[in-house]
Amino acid sequence: TEVHKVPATVASRCQRFAFRRILREDIEKRLLEVAKNENIELTAPAAKLLASMADGALRDALSLLDQCASSGTKVDEDRVRDATGMAPGGGAVTLLECAADGDLAKAMTSFEKMYSSGAVVSSLMDEISALLRDIMMLKVARGATLSYPIEEERLIKLAKKLPGGKVMDMLELVRQCQSRARYSTDRKVDAQLCLMQLCLGAKAGN
Repeated sequence: TEVHKVPATVASRCQRFAFRRILREDIEKRLLEVAKNENIELTAPAAKLLASMADGALRDALSLLDQCASSGTKVDEDRVRDATGMAPGGGAVTLLECAADGDLAKAMTSFEKMYSSGAVVSSLMDEISALLRDIMMLKVARGATLSYPIEEERLIKLAKKLPGGKVMDMLELVRQCQSRARYSTDRKVDAQLCLMQLCLGAKAGN
C-alpha cells in the first residue's frame, strides 16, 4: 500500500490503480439501492449514519449494513447505533454539551446510562472525537463536510459557545484517552476521567 517503497523495477511492470474515497452522498444512495433489492427497510437517517461511519469506503458501508440487518429487516438509526456499540441517538453530543456547560454531574449520569444500555466505550470516544472535529470545521470552514450531519443543528450551537482553542484542547484530551485505551485495563474509568477533564476545563497534558 506504500507505493514509494515499491522498487522501480517492480513498479515498471505493474499497472497502478489509485482508489479514492467515495462521496458520502453516493454511498447513501447505493446503500438505499442495495437495501431495496435485498428487502431491507433502511431509513434515510440510518443510511446517512452508515455512510458517515464508512469514511468513503463502500465495502465498509455494505458490511455495516449487513451487520445491522442480521437480526431483522428494518434498519433505522437506533438499530445502527445498537449494532455498532455507539451511544443512543444524540448521546455523544449530550456529553459535549455537558462539557461546554461544565456540568460534570450530568455528564457522569449520562455516561453511566449509555454504558449500561450497551454503548461501547471505544465507539463512544471515537464519536466524541469526530464530533469535536466537526465543531472545529464549522468554526473555520463554512460548508465543510461533517462526519455526523444528523447532529449539525446542535453542533452549530456548540461551535458558537466554544472558543476554537477550547475545542482544540478538548480534542487533544480525547485523542490522548483513545491512545491510552490500547493498553488500558479499564477503559470505562479512562473515559470517565477524560469526561471529568473536559467538564472541568483541564488542558491536555495537565
